[in-house]
Formats: sequence, structure tokens, C-alpha cells
Amino acid sequence: MLLKESLARFHSPIRLSVLLIVCALALALATAGGLAQKSRKISGTPRSISGGSERAVRGNNKTTRGSNRNSKALNRTTSGPNVQDPITGVTVGDPVVGERGIQRTTAEIMQAQAIAPPSSRPPIVPEHDIPGREERPQNPDAKPVASTPDLAAGSPHSMGNTVIAAADLPSAPQPISTNFDTVTGPAETGAFPPDTMGAVGPTQFFLFVNGRLRTFNKTTGVADGVVNVDPDVFFSSVMTPVSPPVVLNFTSDPQVRYDRLSGRWFLSIIDVPCTIANCSTTAANRWMVAVSDAASTSAITGGTVWTFFFFQADAANFCDYPSLGADSQALYTGCNMFTGAGAFVGTNGYVVRKTSILGAGPLVFTIWRQELEPGRLRPEAWTTTTRPRTRVISLGWTMRPSLRLCSAA
Repeated sequence: MLLKESLARFHSPIRLSVLLIVCALALALATAGGLAQKSRKISGTPRSISGGSERAVRGNNKTTRGSNRNSKALNRTTSGPNVQDPITGVTVGDPVVGERGIQRTTAEIMQAQAIAPPSSRPPIVPEHDIPGREERPQNPDAKPVASTPDLAAGSPHSMGNTVIAAADLPSAPQPISTNFDTVTGPAETGAFPPDTMGAVGPTQFFLFVNGRLRTFNKTTGVADGVVNVDPDVFFSSVMTPVSPPVVLNFTSDPQVRYDRLSGRWFLSIIDVPCTIANCSTTAANRWMVAVSDAASTSAITGGTVWTFFFFQADAANFCDYPSLGADSQALYTGCNMFTGAGAFVGTNGYVVRKTSILGAGPLVFTIWRQELEPGRLRPEAWTTTTRPRTRVISLGWTMRPSLRLCSAA
């Protein structure tokens, strides 16, 4: 009798409604808890930066997941979208995907040089000055010695954590075996100053100055005639177009490296898009790089295919005095930045992912922008032929600036 009464009460409409409401509330609470737990996780797709990988970080003061087991808030820096890991102190850049490369053979470039009009480059290239440079004192901690540590012959010596035996000390300077003239300027170059640069490959010496690229047999010092061209012609496919407000454009500040790791030649330069005929004012300019093909590891020939890339160094300011370094992961360059009227505004550092320019592209690069502080100049890029498994990159601006590359095996 009691069981029948209980069943009757259970099937009543009021009791059934209450049970349904309780079940709905329990389901809603369980769902909300799961969603809250998921919202605390940062999602993102892996992306490679200078040969490494990291998780994309979205928004400001988010948490990051990766090698750090304890999640910490990332701090925004003056580098725009870049963020700094509070545990390692490493600034993680935000890569920018640029344009695909433009390819031309050496023979095509030499043909273009044969019919090219005279360069619009002024005989004396305007120089950007940084106020107070001539008044800077020497480093008070510098020692008046030829090398540090002082390497006295005949005994072991300590250099940091490494002990150098006497047998490993530097040898006497090598005698000059080949001495030859490369170019006569400004008669052959039409440019001053020359900003002389050169690099040695397996069989050739590659001269790169303002107004001229030229290759030589490195054994004899004789020009081989393979490359003999004005950089304005060589880089014409990626230079800033001459259209208002730009009235003329030319190249400046050459750099050249032969990379033994990849067997490629890297030639970089900036352009100078002038907004007035005397070049006293300029527009924002481009950093440009030419990369030789894999088939030309032993020598540059008429059939060598060059791939040309560029990126806009800044949206408004002018990149000047660029450096160039390379390692197994990337190309590195740094600039002093000036307004169009020539006022110094700070320094930028750039890292170009190496794998992105060994083929057709597109070029991938990362920018580090630094605020103007006393004594800071452009990052100086170093070149190394090591093959590290991991890379830690830091940009240092000091009285003697450097772009320091620290590797950990």
C-alpha cells in the first residue's frame, strides 16, 4: 500500500517538473566548469622562428606553454608585437612574411648592364650623422694590450673557461701572397665613399663596393669577367620604384658573405629613395639581399641563378649603415634609423629565416625595434659556421654595439 502511494506521488506532474529542473541545473554547472577550464589554455599553431619553434601567443599578458613548465605572463616590450619570457628573459619575435623572390641569371644581369643608362647616384653620397659620436670616450675598462687575456708565450693560459696550451697560440701573421687592384673609384664606380667590402669563396674573390660588383680568380687576382656590374643594375628588380614622392633612387652600403654551411653567396645592400634631387630628404627604404643558387657552390658563372628578396625596413624611417651576419639558422642585420630629414631616432635589428631565402621564398623576417637611448648604435651582426641544435638570440646595443649570437648544444 505504501509503495503504491509513493509511486503515485512520484508520477505527479509537480514532482516530475522538479526533477527535470534539478537535472538541467546540474548539467549546466558541469558544462560551465569544462568551458572555464578550457578557456585558461592558450591555443595556437606551431611556427618556426630562425630555425626554432614556439607557440603563437595571442593578446596581452596571456600565458605561454612550451619548454617552461610553470606558466608565466609574457611581458610586452618596446618591440611592438614581440613578447619577453620572464623566466628566460628571451624576447620572442613575431615573424613577418614578405614577398617571394625574383630570379635572374648572371648572364641576364650582365646584358642589362651593357645597355643600362648612367646611374643616378650622386658623386658623393650624403652621410647621416649621429650627434655626439666624436665626443664619446674610450671604454675605461679596456686594457692597453694586444689581446685579452694577455697571452704570454711558453705557458698555459686561461681564456674564460678554456685553457689554451702554448701550442694552440695564434701563429705569426701570414705573408701576403697575392696583391692586386680591384677597382678605381670614383672613375669606375661613380660613388664616394666606396664602403669597400669583399669575401672569398672556393675559387673566387667577390668585390662589392658602392657602384661596382666584380669577381676575381682568387689565386691569380685577375678579374674573371663573370660579374662586373653596377649594384643599381644588379638589384634593380627589388629597388623602391621611382614614383612620387621618390624622384631618384640608388644603392648604398654593400655587404657580402660566402656561407660555407650552405655553399651560397649572400649580397645585401640598401636603397636610397630620395624625395628631392640633392637627396637631403629620403623616403623609407628597403633592405635587399641576393642569394646564389645551390649549383654555384664552387664558382659563380654566367648561368648562376640569383634570387632577389627585399623588405621595407620601416614604415616611415630610413635604415642606414646596415650590417650582415649569417649562421646555420638565419641572416642577421641591424640599422641606425633616421627620419626622412636625417634625425637619428634609434636602432632596429632584423633576423631573416635562412630557409626562407634558400629557395624561391617568400622571405620571412623578424624585427626588433629599440627606443632611442644615449650611446646606442646599430646592432653589429656576427657570422659563425657552427651548427647549434638550439639558438638563443639577443640584440645588444652599447658604446660598441653588437648583435650577440649565443648557442647551446
